[in-house]
Amino acid sequence: MEVQGKIGCVIASRQKGNSYPSKLDNGRWTEPEMVPFCKGDSFMYTNPFIVPDGKKMFFTSTRSGAVSEDKENIWYVERTSSGWSNPKPISPEANSMTLHFM
Repeated sequence: MEVQGKIGCVIASRQKGNSYPSKLDNGRWTEPEMVPFCKGDSFMYTNPFIVPDGKKMFFTSTRSGAVSEDKENIWYVERTSSGWSNPKPISPEANSMTLHFM
């Protein structure tokens, strides 16, 4: 579980990863719920990182729509009043790199 502040994120995976954020509410973690953009597709969502203020979550994914569709790319979502925004890829310069982390 990746935890920043009062929001955490669990990755559940057998063959693909899905993100399940949870919030710390009155000293207890809420039941993790799959983020809507993970539902109903066959893409992998891994390596979630929620920024300390809880307003953005970055993750890697094999979903289509980024510059390099033959590998996973880095995406982000923003926290809205109704949950998380639609995913957006980070810059093409970063996503065209072979490795994003070591």
